[in-house]
Amino acid sequence: MTRTSFVTWAVAAVLSHGFFIARTETVDTASASETPWAAGTAETPEIVRTRTTFINRPKEIVIYYKATVPDTLDLAERGRLGINHFTLIQDQNCTYRMPITIQDQLENGGKESTLSFHDFCQVQLTEPTLAQPNTTTMTHTHTAYTPDELLESIEKLPRFPLAHLPTPLEYLPRFSAALGGPRVWIKRDDCTGLAFGGNKARHNEFLIADALQQGANTVVWGASIQSNNCRQTAAACAKAGLACHLVLGRGKAADGPDPVQGNLLLDHLVGASIEIVDQPEGPEVAAKIAQAAARLRGQGYQVYEQDPKQVKPLAAISYVAATVELLEQTAEAGITPDALYVCSAGATGAGIRLATAALGHTFLVQHITPIVWPWDPQPIMTQIANDAAQRLGITTRLEKSDIHVTEEYVGEGYGIPTAGCLEAITLLARTEGIFVDPSYTGKSLAGLIDHIRSGHFTSNQNVVFIHTGGTPALFAYNEQLASDIERRSL
Repeated sequence: MTRTSFVTWAVAAVLSHGFFIARTETVDTASASETPWAAGTAETPEIVRTRTTFINRPKEIVIYYKATVPDTLDLAERGRLGINHFTLIQDQNCTYRMPITIQDQLENGGKESTLSFHDFCQVQLTEPTLAQPNTTTMTHTHTAYTPDELLESIEKLPRFPLAHLPTPLEYLPRFSAALGGPRVWIKRDDCTGLAFGGNKARHNEFLIADALQQGANTVVWGASIQSNNCRQTAAACAKAGLACHLVLGRGKAADGPDPVQGNLLLDHLVGASIEIVDQPEGPEVAAKIAQAAARLRGQGYQVYEQDPKQVKPLAAISYVAATVELLEQTAEAGITPDALYVCSAGATGAGIRLATAALGHTFLVQHITPIVWPWDPQPIMTQIANDAAQRLGITTRLEKSDIHVTEEYVGEGYGIPTAGCLEAITLLARTEGIFVDPSYTGKSLAGLIDHIRSGHFTSNQNVVFIHTGGTPALFAYNEQLASDIERRSL
């Protein structure tokens, strides 16, 4: 047996409660007589053997690929082996069968064949080496798309440029060291540029384009009184020459003038018409938005309204593009994410999860909500993702179980900072000079910190935190932050 040194990659595939990534520094070339491939072959082919490790499964598998020219083995790009479809099924004795369509280098003269994953694998029991949260389970056949194919579908939609893209991907060495690992990276979507940045700059590239295409001259939007969404939407309207009316819920009866600071101050500065109501963000504010839209239509305005069925799939598509961008950056950095963490219970998270599914990735996408909605976010996010897929013309579809979302880190309520949130704000600021906010990203970062401390990851894994912005809200919490966060003195 000879040893040939080169790097190979295999597609990541789902294995019930885990996944594998075949990335090796060396592989073996062996004769057919030493491998399961020998059965039924008339000649002695050259076999490339790749050692693959399961994450969160006590298994190790050695996969045998026939490769006439070993250094052309590049499954990640669906190269000469052309893996296009896969299905994984766990049977009762914990083995896995994966029919794979492969082209070109098979013994049947290059015609398509279906291989049994089980038949062409040698299974060895090993001790589990990694403690990983559940990865995505996909039990149906899935057609994987390339990044270029997704981008081509996205480029068919109208788009109004707003964001500074691509946003940076940064490694956080001091933050990671403070937590004892894993290697934490941050996707800086707080740096999208529009009105102090945030994820809604990406959303609005598609929403404003849709409004303009429909002939609107006014956008009616709404959320909470310190809404990041409304701040960036109002700024996008200013840039596009559209009027903007915001319906902002304070969540209680007024007990005096509403302090014009944080996001509310920025709403005023970009020229939004502002209507503040007592109702909290959610169905009651949504009803007020609909009433305002009807009133303005009656006055002759051409209104583009915050209709979830219309706007959520488009907003999600913006984060399909963002995820392609992110994964290009992780590849350039030489890493494969073991998990993505993001503050989301709607379109942003739905778009990210749709993208990872469409691209065939199986690492965990963990959504941490900033609010407890009166509905279950899982089926809502699933529907948003599938509506976005239909809009893009791709066949990928999600099921409810594909969405990993938790409300565990909301605390007493929306907009009320938790102790974990305050610690997350402080730790990131004092180790990396990056700010997260008390309502959204601070709580999602607190969730990531808790998962790290609970042993969900090892020190050699890579986790990406997607920073969706929100920093202007810090100034609306100035008194609480100044009193609750310990000051340093020398």
